[in-house]
Order: sequence, then C-alpha cells, then structure tokens
Amino acid sequence: MKTDYPSLAPATFQPFGGHYVVHGGKMVPFEGEPPGQFVAIAFDSMEKVQAWRESATFKNTYDPQKIAGLRVFAVEGVTQ
Repeated sequence: MKTDYPSLAPATFQPFGGHYVVHGGKMVPFEGEPPGQFVAIAFDSMEKVQAWRESATFKNTYDPQKIAGLRVFAVEGVTQ
C-alpha cells in the first residue's frame, strides 16, 4: 500500500542512515503562518539522501501525485 507522506514510512529511509530530527510536535509561529506539519530527517551525506529518493523502496512506497504538493528539499549542513 502506498502512503502519502514520506515520514510515515521510516523503514524506507533508515537503511540509508536516515533518522528523525523533528517529526511533528507543537509549532509556535513568530513570523508568518507555519506549515500544517514539519518533518526533518537527517542523513550522513547528500549522497545517502539521493540514494533513498532514487531507491526502488521509495518509488514503490510513495504515490508521486500525493506527494507532489509537498515542499521537499535537502539541505547540506553541519552539526555541532
């Protein structure tokens, strides 16, 4: 069965080293309207994110039409 939101299937990103940093929770807006839901998934590298998105597991799990309206992006950064 396909799901409509990638974060609901962590078994798809965990094999690529992904783990939740933020998954839902209370949002307190300071400037502008917050999104309905916010999820941040951390990976060790941009290559692992791309491998997850290009994997057969990802493609077989998510309905492209249902996730088409989401704002999905990868950000390269550092942790301290």
